[in-house]
Amino acid sequence: MTKILVTVQEQTSQANTAGSKAKDDIITIAKDQGYQSIVVENPQGKKARLSYLFKAISGQLKSFYKLDPELIVFQYSGYNRFMSYIALHELKKYNNCPFYLLVHDVKTLRTNETAKLNQGDFSKNEIKLFNKFDGLIVHNEKMKKWLQDNGVKVPMISLEIFDYINPQPINEMQNFDKNVNFAGNLYKPVFLTKLNTKTKFVVYGVNPLKYGDSIDYRGSKTPEEIPAFLNEDFGLVWDGESLTECSGIDGNYMRYNNPHKTSLYLSSGIPVITWSQAAIADFIKQHNVGIVIDDLNRIDEVLANVTKDQYLELKHNAEQLAAKLRDGFYTKTALAKVEALAHKNN
Repeated sequence: MTKILVTVQEQTSQANTAGSKAKDDIITIAKDQGYQSIVVENPQGKKARLSYLFKAISGQLKSFYKLDPELIVFQYSGYNRFMSYIALHELKKYNNCPFYLLVHDVKTLRTNETAKLNQGDFSKNEIKLFNKFDGLIVHNEKMKKWLQDNGVKVPMISLEIFDYINPQPINEMQNFDKNVNFAGNLYKPVFLTKLNTKTKFVVYGVNPLKYGDSIDYRGSKTPEEIPAFLNEDFGLVWDGESLTECSGIDGNYMRYNNPHKTSLYLSSGIPVITWSQAAIADFIKQHNVGIVIDDLNRIDEVLANVTKDQYLELKHNAEQLAAKLRDGFYTKTALAKVEALAHKNN
């Protein structure tokens, strides 16, 4: 089977951010599974975009997009909409084969709970777009159910968790002082500015805010470097402005998505702490690789009750899972299911 993975190039100007790490890892894993990788460049500036659109309309892009494969998988994000929509249109126009989307972000879902009235037109368009394809790879069962409830009719496969190609050795447990790492773009998780705990949080990322004594900010690292610096006992997956819940647009999105930082921590063999209402909490509990918590204000109390033996079990499980994430297990499994569907329906 001739299989092609198509990816629209990310527009990331900020250094030391995760940026395209998830997509890049999927390219690497898919190549290992026999996929040819096609990367669509993202034109810079309004004139370049208009020129690209004209070429698409006039048929000048046929030689690039006519690939004649037996299967196409497209890495879809609700962002980069201009180029994604052109690429999807051109690929469908020139290729007659099973066509699946591997969904990284659903913009409709990210904005739905707080701004659905304003997003109505786009919401319908995105759902309509999904239904034009043979199927989707989505983050998890909660995202799948939301999409089904909101009109997606095509088959959907749950990824479960994003893989994370991690070149760094797994750090051994040191003092068991129950400190917590947090890594990410720091302009969004405003909750960090409100932490006032005995628990120490060691934080990495760009765009830091002003923090209290609970936070030890240590600068930013690249996605490849950061695992070597994650030396604390836990990694925190939390978003939004509130300590009592994951709130706001990004916090609420955690009810449905697989935050990539979960994969960063677990691929480093570090147990995770996350919100009990997050979609990823189901995975954490199922694999016993962390702690779920209702309210971050209770972090001192919760960690005080974790014994060393309990922690060692969590860490052992996280290290076992790390091997699977580093090897691309979940991506390979999802792609194999797509190929089986494509073969069955073709």
